Amino acid sequence: MAAISGILLQDTSQSIPENTKDCIRKITGTYKTDRFEEILASGLYLTCGHQYFTNEAVNDISPACDKKTNTYYTGDVFLFNRDGLISFLASRNGIEEEFLATKGDAELVFYAYRFLGPDFLNHIKGIFSMAICDLDKKHCYLITDHVAQRHLAYTFKDNALFFSNSMEILTELLGNDAELDEEWLCNAYGDMSPATGLLKGRCFLKNVFRVFPGTYVDIDLSTFSSKEVTYWNPLNIKERKDLDDEGFKKLFVDTFRNCVTSTLRARKNHGVLLSGGLDSSSIASFAAEQLGKEGKTLFSYTQVPMPDYKPENSPFYIENETKEVLYNKEKYPNIECRFIYPEKGSCISFIEKSSEIFKEPLKSVVNEFYFHELHNAAVNDDCSIIYNGQFGNATISYGRIFSYVHQKAVSFRFIKALKEANAFCTSFPAKRFRLLKAYLRILWHRLRISSNLMTCFLRKDKERLYAVKKREIKILRSQGCDSADTKKRRRNFIFMPVTFQDFGYYDTCSSFYFGFLSIDPTLSKDMIELCLSMPIDCFVKNGKERRAVRDYLKGIVSDKILDNVKRRGAQAADYAYRVSKYFDSEKDLLFSYLKYPKLYDYLDKEKIEKLIEKIKETKYNIDKETVVLSAVAASFGCFLKNWDERKRKKEKNEHGINQTDKVQT
Repeated sequence: MAAISGILLQDTSQSIPENTKDCIRKITGTYKTDRFEEILASGLYLTCGHQYFTNEAVNDISPACDKKTNTYYTGDVFLFNRDGLISFLASRNGIEEEFLATKGDAELVFYAYRFLGPDFLNHIKGIFSMAICDLDKKHCYLITDHVAQRHLAYTFKDNALFFSNSMEILTELLGNDAELDEEWLCNAYGDMSPATGLLKGRCFLKNVFRVFPGTYVDIDLSTFSSKEVTYWNPLNIKERKDLDDEGFKKLFVDTFRNCVTSTLRARKNHGVLLSGGLDSSSIASFAAEQLGKEGKTLFSYTQVPMPDYKPENSPFYIENETKEVLYNKEKYPNIECRFIYPEKGSCISFIEKSSEIFKEPLKSVVNEFYFHELHNAAVNDDCSIIYNGQFGNATISYGRIFSYVHQKAVSFRFIKALKEANAFCTSFPAKRFRLLKAYLRILWHRLRISSNLMTCFLRKDKERLYAVKKREIKILRSQGCDSADTKKRRRNFIFMPVTFQDFGYYDTCSSFYFGFLSIDPTLSKDMIELCLSMPIDCFVKNGKERRAVRDYLKGIVSDKILDNVKRRGAQAADYAYRVSKYFDSEKDLLFSYLKYPKLYDYLDKEKIEKLIEKIKETKYNIDKETVVLSAVAASFGCFLKNWDERKRKKEKNEHGINQTDKVQT
């Protein structure tokens, strides 16, 4: 993998300014990279800050040039099907497999493009972002992987195309022309959920565009016009009718195992963010199984509450998953468990650090406070690759009884719906009347989706100007947002490209800051395609919810984890307690962010002031909802404060330069 950037001038007779090149070199040098390479040609400058996550990356070549076709390339690539691609290229072009096996992933992909043309995208799987510049044809192709697990963005300025997988680099290249995109910010803060990217291909900077999942952007270098080309749309996949349950089980296990084991290529160690839940435990089981055969260790990292936190002892949630995580180690002794909690501080004290790492408003700051500690622990263990299962609820562990009942009912298969509902009530156990009542409540809730569902501090005039509520409601109605999804909503829940933009951006930033590659096998192309092809009966059967994992992975994942159907892990359980505990030392910081004047350009001042009063009244016993609201709003205030300070610094430097020029003249 790598930090890649590039500049292409419309007038190729001009030279790339030296200070522009220095800007890219300087920022790339602040990331956890192992080697910096660059190519300079007429009107073109491409860079690559290599990261040695695999052994093959050490000698990888990027940027690269094919002088015969005058084609230039820079790539940020980790292949899932490396061996398969090598075999295919060797059989297709008569090249020795041994020769191709010596090449890095980025160089292999460039080979694939040169041999296959645009069709090469049908033969690669993995995590990637890349640029292919065909100077003879005057076209540049900016490409990201199927789910954009690696971020890539671009913009135009002064007859130049800038692109990078680093927003920090693009911001600096734009200089004083960098402006915040008010519409994006207002949509991001239309609610207080962790999501920010609600506008396709947009970001917090005006006129800076992100390459969308499953697409590439074709830029005409003579006119700087661009068009988006979709090369993968899994929503076209039909539900399979040719397999029985045993057939789906075999396909599920084989596909999932390959999605994990094909990525076990870390140059140093492998790690996993492990809870006691189904998704991360499934990934850890496949990884530990394979690594154990090779005599290797899988390091696991689990967030636990601080020792003086008193659990709420909820019948539905597990606040300390130590015991559940150790079930994984019972089955796979080569898992080395690390139980992590921050020694001091809270999500409030982490806000400034989050702004430094991600360079954009971070609404998930509560969770990121804990992830930061887990990631630091992984770095200390020399982990090159870290696994997580954050998307598993939409793919491998999907399956609620209400969704099954609803999908069967709307297709007039009432007997199947009733039979499954009865089986659930018997096995859970639950009273049939309560199940029916809950189902009707969900349907009523869906009909009443409206603005009152959004806990929102956004100013009313901004909401009306950008039709924020209308867009939010449209999203809620089009994709799964409750536990009784239709088939169409469920499919839209599996493939959420706008949401994937967020995942990819945060993973890329973390990669640059910590120096490891984050992989979610539940979010891979193969798992998305497979789960879209599986009927609801694979996910709910005989009263068992999330059944694909619970039944199909029997013997692979610990039975003690698979058989836990009543309680789920509550991650970051002590976040509100921490804010109250450290309130006296962090209050000035919190209030400085919440009272930052520019914050009121977006959020309702009266609502923020009421929030501040509530915080002061309950300062040593702040409830969880108040903590989330205050952390999200404060993170926005911090971002705006840092943005204004950046602008003032830029203007001061620009003024100083002008004054120096004036004196010299």
